[in-house]
Amino acid sequence: MRARMPEAIPAPGGVSLTPTSRADKIPGRADDETPMSESSPAAAVRGATRSVASFDPWILGILVAGLLIRLPFLPHIYYEPDISYWKSWLAYSTANGIHQVYALELPGQTYPPLLLYVLWLLGSLYLRLWRPEDSPLLTALVKIPAVVGDLVVALLLCVFARHLWAHRSPARPLAAGGRFSPRVAAAILAFHPTLIWNSSLWGQFDVVIGGIACVAWFLLLSGSTWRAGALLAAGVLTKPQGLIILPAAAALLAARSGAMGIVKAILAGASVCAIVTLPFVVSGHAGKLAGIYAGAGGVYPYLSVNAYNPWWIYIAAFGGGRSCLEFRDDAPIAGFVGAHHVGLVLFMAATAWIVWRSWLLGRGDATGFSSRAWRLLTLQWLAFFLLPTQIHERYLFPALISMAPVVLLERRWRWVYGLLSLGVLLNLMLIAPATRTIFAISQTLSGRGILAALAFTAIAAALALAEIRDGRSAAGSARIRPRPSSDGPRGSTARSEPSTAPARGSAGDPPVEGER
Repeated sequence: MRARMPEAIPAPGGVSLTPTSRADKIPGRADDETPMSESSPAAAVRGATRSVASFDPWILGILVAGLLIRLPFLPHIYYEPDISYWKSWLAYSTANGIHQVYALELPGQTYPPLLLYVLWLLGSLYLRLWRPEDSPLLTALVKIPAVVGDLVVALLLCVFARHLWAHRSPARPLAAGGRFSPRVAAAILAFHPTLIWNSSLWGQFDVVIGGIACVAWFLLLSGSTWRAGALLAAGVLTKPQGLIILPAAAALLAARSGAMGIVKAILAGASVCAIVTLPFVVSGHAGKLAGIYAGAGGVYPYLSVNAYNPWWIYIAAFGGGRSCLEFRDDAPIAGFVGAHHVGLVLFMAATAWIVWRSWLLGRGDATGFSSRAWRLLTLQWLAFFLLPTQIHERYLFPALISMAPVVLLERRWRWVYGLLSLGVLLNLMLIAPATRTIFAISQTLSGRGILAALAFTAIAAALALAEIRDGRSAAGSARIRPRPSSDGPRGSTARSEPSTAPARGSAGDPPVEGER
């Protein structure tokens, strides 16, 4: 016996999804007659925030289990250089003040100040409660921010899935994330082996920039301009890689909010930058801080800094067994132009295309629950990893965070996500193998770098083709959209009678099971 459909489904943020036909409405769809943005620009943000209030204890258990898995690795050093950098910055900032951290040429000091604030606070806590000498406890302490970042992004993905789960359609249970409950979504990142490896073993902070970028992207799509601008600035102040998504974010913001939206975002971002950098400007180290961004492209002048990308394939083909750090990117290839300029031109061309597609996305009615939007963000991270020279093995890590919502929205991408995760993990093992046994096993995987580079390139091509397909579909839908009625009041639109046929999904939404 078929259950009766409710007259209205309450949604977080005060939005009501009222069925007007047998076509089930799914948040984020272009053909939804009651989009989330009608109530207010930030309805989706408020709804996602409110959903945390009635928290599932199972989800808390998943997060605690994710923490317990990471704890045994925290006191141990699996890659000495980076951990020694964190400790030296922590010790110096604690002893001399955070404003003096750029006064000396500390080892590896190429990071913006936001991370240094965190290390400074941790160092102050360590000196107050424990002895100042180096210890396994201090090693664990400098890894804590990355571990907390892992659990936060798992929680954010859970909230994202919870919104989808609350609005799944009885007639289309496998669509719009209906197959993945919030518990499964939390487990995807809480137990993700690549996240565990990067944070608790290596102690790297890439999850922080990945999480900040995703939240800022969601806020842009939801119309929350001020908060998006502040978070984009926070991302740039965390790592220089935060600059990578700014062109696409600016295009999306301009298309969605116009010139006034750009002004608001700039004011919010400038305010965050002024507050964070004030101690360094007052102490006379503004030049050193600016040099971190200006010189980011010349710190490692090599074709590939252990990144599995097409430059790695070039080294394998023509390097004669030499290390990737023996190939400078200023040496000419094809006899007349440097590899650095070739990679830069390719990356700028790819970014220009992504900026254009982001503009088109913003001109439409996509929301933060549009798979197309998250695929574009992932494609930007892939372009940055694959095309320029001087890329490190960890620079694809943020794509694991931005691709996770795509898996919830379109489950056909789950195998692509698994391949992406495996490739990034193998690339991390190249530098931080953790144990001699794992290192020996990884070395037996002949040609793993070439295979991973080819896989990453194929994933980027698949995402680009999907974007072209969805863009054409969205353009076709826009051409047949009803025009405003001349009989009704100004601003109203004439709507056709509800159809009795099930609605087909719009661009960026998962197809119904059986349509693939």
